[in-house]
Amino acid sequence: MDHAWPALATAIAARREAIPLTQDELAEAMNVGRSTVQKLENPRTTYTKIQPIHREVAYQLGWTRGSIEQVLEGGEPTLRADEAPSPSATQSASMPSGTPQRIRRALTGGEVIDTELIPIDDDSDSGLVMMIKQGDRELPEDKMDLIMHRWVRLTRIARDLYGEDPTEER
Repeated sequence: MDHAWPALATAIAARREAIPLTQDELAEAMNVGRSTVQKLENPRTTYTKIQPIHREVAYQLGWTRGSIEQVLEGGEPTLRADEAPSPSATQSASMPSGTPQRIRRALTGGEVIDTELIPIDDDSDSGLVMMIKQGDRELPEDKMDLIMHRWVRLTRIARDLYGEDPTEER
């Protein structure tokens, strides 16, 4: 399979450019340095096996699970059905200017479960926006219960931190 790594590098670069994203924007979305993206896009870089960074770049590029294997076997990657619009579209009026690319990408797809807006200053409209969303795959009930328990704790901590009474009605 070593001979297919150049095809993967080429596919990653082509998809990034088609979105369009710069290497810096993709690196930011993945929370890595630009050199990591450069390495992923370098056709001379080979690996002994698929790495977690390959899964992350596939997710950020909107590819389905299994797309890395498809490319390494000589095929083409498949886009997820919920593939997000290009960053220029997600940077519209609905998204505050300056929202990092990694946050814009994280907010696409899945389903919003709950949101919270906690004012942090009485004299302005500044606030802490919190959101919990479920990804594309269904979680077992016990896992979802744990996540919701953590969400409730997190919102209470945030409200306490900013001086709002957590027992008040919203």
